[in-house]
Amino acid sequence: MISELLNVLMYNSYFKPTNFRLYEYGTTNGLSKLQINESKDEVENYCEKTSPDDRKHEIIWFNVIGAIITHMIVFYGLYLSMTSAHIFTTIQVILLHFVGMFGITGGCHRLWSHRAYKAKLPLRIILMLCSTLAFQGSIFQWARDHRVHHKCSDTHGDPHNPSVGFFFHILAGYYARNSQK
Repeated sequence: MISELLNVLMYNSYFKPTNFRLYEYGTTNGLSKLQINESKDEVENYCEKTSPDDRKHEIIWFNVIGAIITHMIVFYGLYLSMTSAHIFTTIQVILLHFVGMFGITGGCHRLWSHRAYKAKLPLRIILMLCSTLAFQGSIFQWARDHRVHHKCSDTHGDPHNPSVGFFFHILAGYYARNSQK
């Protein structure tokens, strides 16, 4: 989280909307051939060249186990909220859920992925902190994956390609990584 905070503070020099390249390291989509600041043509060429035979799926066990534990805690929390938790505790949990959704939609999606608006530093920090409540990973990985999703929509370069099945369409970016064979 500290590194994300530093990146948010240096926001204007870190993310340039006209020049987008993908990370070579830490990818969740197997797009390891591209770098940050590549031209749009290179990204589109990657989308066209990528085939299902070029990649294999590796499960990110840390995320899978974390998701299982998180969902077990959620079900236990639902049980407690119906049996013994105070009503204000339940309301607080529901409000925190909406704060996390606001961080993802207002921050990761609208601000960092689409650059739909400009935000001053205090709002960027608030959106970054709100997005951590959603447990969807780094804001920069989220923005990268979403931009690639729009560039390579419905191709094999798309991290949420609907032709590979429901699991990989909805959840693959979080629980599996496509790597080069």
